[in-house]
Amino acid sequence: MTEPRLPDSLGRRLWPRFPPRDSVSASCHQGTLGIGRDLTAALTDVSDTGVGLVLLAPLTKGDVVAVSLLAPEWAEPVHRMGVVIWAAATEGDLCRVGVLFSQRIGAEALRGLCNVPEN
Repeated sequence: MTEPRLPDSLGRRLWPRFPPRDSVSASCHQGTLGIGRDLTAALTDVSDTGVGLVLLAPLTKGDVVAVSLLAPEWAEPVHRMGVVIWAAATEGDLCRVGVLFSQRIGAEALRGLCNVPEN
C-alpha cells in the first residue's frame, strides 16, 4: 500500500523546490502594489507555486506581498502576488519566509529561474 501525500507541515512538500540560478534576482514588497522598500536580502528557493526568501524586515504569516523574479536573459520579470505562509526570525534583523503565490509561474519560467532536472 502506498503512503498518501502529506502536507508540507508534516515534512513533505506538495511541489518541489529548486535553488535559483546564481544570476536570478528577486524583489519582495509588502502589500499588493509592489511599491515601497524592497525587503529582499536573498532568494533561497523557487517552485511553481512559491518562493523562499530571506527578508530585511520581519513579516508574519498571512501578510500579502508582491514578488518579482528576473532571470538575466529576460526582458521583463515575472510578477506574482502571494501570501506569507510561514515566517521565522534569523540571525541579525533578518526574517526567513515562505510565500505561496496566488498564481503559478509555469514550467517555462521555472526553468529560466532554476536548474530544473529533466524528467
